[in-house]
Formats: sequence, structure tokens, C-alpha cells
Amino acid sequence: MDVEFGRKNGSVRNSEFFHNFSDTMSILGNYIAIKIGKKQKNERCTFGYKRAEILVAFVNSPTLLGICFYLILESFKTIPLK
Repeated sequence: MDVEFGRKNGSVRNSEFFHNFSDTMSILGNYIAIKIGKKQKNERCTFGYKRAEILVAFVNSPTLLGICFYLILESFKTIPLK
């Protein structure tokens, strides 16, 4: 709903949506990675599953950077050129 409203009105609602969405996905991803990371090691995974947290951080960082660049590009469209 926020995205549609933002597109129709050209407002800042898109940035609010992306901010809330990325925060929610970050928290959810980290929560799942912590749960997976608590699993004990076995024959197949001799280190255990601690690297799940690192993989989530590896995915989360470029996602946030991509959203930042998108919002910067969108903000340039609102600057009036004379």
C-alpha cells in the first residue's frame, strides 16, 4: 500500500516503506540465523552452523546498499532543474 501511494503521489512514502521492510527482513533473517547457529555440530558440519549468521549479514549488507542507492536516485528526481 505504501509503495502504490508513493508512486501515485511521488512522495517520500517509498523511503518509509523500504526502511520498514528492510528492517523487518533484517530482524527476521538474523533471528532465523541465530536459531540455525545454535544447532550442534555433526559429522557433516564439523564447525556447526555458526556461519549462517555470517551468510545472513553477507546478504543483508548489499541489500541495504542497493536500497540506499535506489532512494538516492529517486531523490534526484525531485530536485527541480531550472
